[in-house]
Amino acid sequence: MARCIYCGEKVGLFSKHHEACALEAETNHKIGVQSIRDCITAAVKNEQLPSELQSQVNKIASQYKLSLEFVGQAVLTRVDELCREEPVPTPQFVYIFNLCESMFGKIGDIQQTSPFCRSYHLTILNLKLSYTLWLVMQGMVEMAANLVATPCEVVLQPGEIRLAQFPIVLYQKSVMVSSHVGGYDGVGVRVASGLYYRFGSYSGHTISHPELQKLDFGFLVLTNNSMYFAGEQTTFRVPYNSVLRFKAYPDGLGFFRGIGAGMEEIFTSINPTLTGPNSRIENLTTLHAGWFLYNLVTFLTTPSRS
Repeated sequence: MARCIYCGEKVGLFSKHHEACALEAETNHKIGVQSIRDCITAAVKNEQLPSELQSQVNKIASQYKLSLEFVGQAVLTRVDELCREEPVPTPQFVYIFNLCESMFGKIGDIQQTSPFCRSYHLTILNLKLSYTLWLVMQGMVEMAANLVATPCEVVLQPGEIRLAQFPIVLYQKSVMVSSHVGGYDGVGVRVASGLYYRFGSYSGHTISHPELQKLDFGFLVLTNNSMYFAGEQTTFRVPYNSVLRFKAYPDGLGFFRGIGAGMEEIFTSINPTLTGPNSRIENLTTLHAGWFLYNLVTFLTTPSRS
């Protein structure tokens, strides 16, 4: 006779748990995760000591029987959300960074096999992007530039300062595609079983519709004055003052220029950690950095900021 995985009592044949026990466990899980989220929010706001926060989180995990993986994901998810809710100022940036290291270890030391590896890297990336946005909004663009560790591989214009760089980006552009539609006008007459002959003439017309085409892969550099795309097929610069409108996407940035009939162009950021060197286009995993791209270019192109 099997026993319930929650209470340890006997259960029916081919069953692993009591329905009531499973429902109670699900409810406790939701309460526990929300409690941890609330603790993280309060800790960041009040800059609580990491040791005190860790003690609270451990107590909640024990009370609601949460696994280490659930606890870690709850912490990282809430930290990630806080980073994207509003730009993170210097004190909070330092606190959150130290908090993550105290709970998960240094970002460079975490093992690929760790269940937190992917989430941890993405959380730290969004933390740095949020801090970059705050620095730019405070007019400290030189400090923001120092957060980009990789060498700049494009030649910047005089007075330009690199603020961010994304290593893998898909460049797409909307183009007009034409197709012909039409049919015969007239009367259809049955001449044999399954065979009809239509008397009349053919009439049709050409219609055009926009279609998004994937044009190139490369890296994207954003400066205080423009965007640079360096791809396998082409490299070009897009000054912000040449853009008529920006469009937000979860994983990228759309923009419309005055050239090329004002058709939309899109930079989609790709997650380098989850995308292998030989990945097919349909298997790409995108990076949800659109919040940063849109807010950065919107701020830089707002006339009132100067």
